[in-house]
Amino acid sequence: RDPQELFQERLAKKNAFDGGLLYGAAGFHQQSGRDRLDEDSDDERIFAQYGDSATGLLRAECVRPRLCVCGADDWRPAFVRHGFQFVICNQCGVLYTNPVLKSEILEEFYRHETRWLEVLQNPTQVELDRKKFAYGLELIEQHAGGPGRLLDLGTGPGLLLQVATERGFDAMGVELNEAAVAGAREAGLEVVQEDFFGPYFEDQRFDAITLWEVLEHLEDPGAWLRRAHTLLNHGGLLFILVPNGGSLLNRMLHQRSNTFTGYCHLTFFNPATLPAFLEREGFEVLELETVISEINNVRNHLSYDDPYCGTAGAGSELLSPDFIHRNLLGCKLLALVQRR
Repeated sequence: RDPQELFQERLAKKNAFDGGLLYGAAGFHQQSGRDRLDEDSDDERIFAQYGDSATGLLRAECVRPRLCVCGADDWRPAFVRHGFQFVICNQCGVLYTNPVLKSEILEEFYRHETRWLEVLQNPTQVELDRKKFAYGLELIEQHAGGPGRLLDLGTGPGLLLQVATERGFDAMGVELNEAAVAGAREAGLEVVQEDFFGPYFEDQRFDAITLWEVLEHLEDPGAWLRRAHTLLNHGGLLFILVPNGGSLLNRMLHQRSNTFTGYCHLTFFNPATLPAFLEREGFEVLELETVISEINNVRNHLSYDDPYCGTAGAGSELLSPDFIHRNLLGCKLLALVQRR
């Protein structure tokens, strides 16, 4: 296929699930229910519970230090947001939070959190996510030669499993959140609360494993990739979607970006650091691109308006979804890799 023709074909499909592009930044923020999160943000509630207003940082007894995903403990500070310190590794360039909340605090949060689950079940978000999941599954099918056995890690309410099953995949999911598991099982989906590293998966093998906006939540993402490597069939595929630390909006806003929620988003890859990380863990990169342009958020910011709730939405034609995705500046970084 002609690369330019393929790019334009994929761009049209990406634009179809780009909420900010379709409804405008403020319209999407409101229509998807994200505006309700602003009224009592998790960032502020967590800082009120675990932070020290005198220092602006989290209290020492609530956190523990963390190495970079490359194993180095050599970093420089980037910024602080809601008590969380964000640093950049001097060895590999990855942006990450250090220190992090203790594991028992994070696990309790994920097990019972429902506010983001409400956003995921919002009708507007569901409609867009169906198209997003279809886009990713189509990439998997193209490289695998069709649907196969699929494991979705952090499956949430299970929409990905529904879309995958409709496309012919034999799909199952792993989820920690109690409410999400209950809802997915009510819908007849195969979702387990098993330990990904435990004996439940020892004798199971998959043609594809997916992590849709999950890798950034893990304190040791390398361990999860190594485990996934052992559970994939020879030539099996790993699909990853993560926040793009190198997106245009993140580069412009820094600590004001909603991407940088330090209590749950712990690692931020960019188009240079993600492939390097995946290759170190035994995978060959087949596809690397961005989705969700955030073009109207950028235009709002350039017009001195609120990036997420503003309505300016006008700007140079240079700042188009075409430009954003051609230069890997979109909100989310997508990678499809193959087990070596």
